[in-house]
Amino acid sequence: MATDACDLPLEPPAAPERPPALAPTTSGGEAVLLFRRALALVHLFAFGSLWVQVQGLIGPDGIRPATATLTRAAAVLASREESALWAMPTLGWFTGGGALALHALCGAGVALALVLLLSPRLALPALAGLFGLYLSLFHLGAEFLRYQWDLLLLEVTFAALFYTARFPLSVWLPRLVLFKLMFSSGVVKLASGDPTWHALTALDYHYWTQPIPHFGGLVAWHLPGHALSCLAMFAVELVVPWFIFFRPAWGFFPFLGLLGVMGATGNYGFFHLLSAALCIPLVADGMWRRWLGGRLPLRGRSVPPVPLRRPARVALAVPIVWLMTLSVLHLGMLGQRRDPPAALIGAYRALVGPFDAWQFENGYGLFATMTTHRDEIHVEGSDDDGATWRRYRFRYKPDDAHDLPPPALFHMPRLDWQMWFAALGTCRRNEWFLAFQRRLLEGAPSVTGLLAHDPFPDAPPGRLRTRTERFTFAESPADGVWAVSPGSPYCPELTLASFGSPPGR
Repeated sequence: MATDACDLPLEPPAAPERPPALAPTTSGGEAVLLFRRALALVHLFAFGSLWVQVQGLIGPDGIRPATATLTRAAAVLASREESALWAMPTLGWFTGGGALALHALCGAGVALALVLLLSPRLALPALAGLFGLYLSLFHLGAEFLRYQWDLLLLEVTFAALFYTARFPLSVWLPRLVLFKLMFSSGVVKLASGDPTWHALTALDYHYWTQPIPHFGGLVAWHLPGHALSCLAMFAVELVVPWFIFFRPAWGFFPFLGLLGVMGATGNYGFFHLLSAALCIPLVADGMWRRWLGGRLPLRGRSVPPVPLRRPARVALAVPIVWLMTLSVLHLGMLGQRRDPPAALIGAYRALVGPFDAWQFENGYGLFATMTTHRDEIHVEGSDDDGATWRRYRFRYKPDDAHDLPPPALFHMPRLDWQMWFAALGTCRRNEWFLAFQRRLLEGAPSVTGLLAHDPFPDAPPGRLRTRTERFTFAESPADGVWAVSPGSPYCPELTLASFGSPPGR
């Protein structure tokens, strides 16, 4: 992922009048500059997307109030005599989980993303601030911020503190993260024993069973060659990552191609932009100059390495090597999730130590098993004791046979994603979904604002029911987008009296 900044000499000649500095092997640091800008855009979309949803998701009147999360965590950590700030690192301990605090955290993230985009001199403090802000929201966000790309964004942002300063060895941090992301995603598909991956039939299901499909997935499903597409995907995920260690630039276009196809056929928020940003350090500065020329404002710009004396260089090598070792150990446990070697687990836990909650390093693996059916949960309300029922409609998940969600681009509709996960389980095992229904019965405007249509704009319904229907893509466009078959009730009918005491705020 960058020019080989790892080839920077450890002992460059030092002018006697100033401290020794690390001299770059290439002049401009174009890869670093592009990586910073791409990561700034990722954070801009990540914080901006969350900002418009945060009050309905985790605000005081939201589905999972951050104030309640803090209260529960404080009680648990106090019983364990653990430091709350260290075991659950979030600024929420100081700001609280109120609406103003949550908006301030998201707004500060957007502001720092703009600083990172526009002010190279402030890149390192901006990255540090972005990491702290997103980590804070991660711990306040309950189920809504537990996706793999949330973990990936935290890990990449922390690695970027070292890489964008062009410290020795640090170019291997984003490269290892990319290797881990891609290679893990290939290995877990094979290690899971899922028959659709082994038979190369997974894409017969993927385009319509993925969490939030859109028109691109419908087009891809009707195209032939799904088995060949599976083979190409396995080649990119299992073979191409090894190029990172000896011909990094060879992986650039295959990785971008796979990410482009995923983005064109499904809604995955900022994941594609973030993963594409990780590909930038694969290409050397000189190659970026030849590719871009004067088409981007790179000429006359430079990202010189941070001047450091030997003790500082040695000190900074420690966390870099530590992160690289954690990634290698994580890779060593791939394919052995059910019974990883005790030695690997012990070594990993010993190295992670007290930093586990900081999400400096994480494991990945996309679509380890393929879902071969799609159940959609419909939420309906009644204000006449069940005589008539009216349906709530979501912004991005399909609700009827003619409903194909639009591309969300880099926006992550977190409620709609959680509805997909809820349909894979049961009502009783999804406490957040019960809390969601309670807010609908209360008519909480921050929660109904997350929906495309609230059928009760004047007053909330007296009761709710939820039921499932099974969706598959229709064989013929004349039949609509989906073929829909009846399902079954999901939760029992609910009223406010079903919940008893008021929720924690």
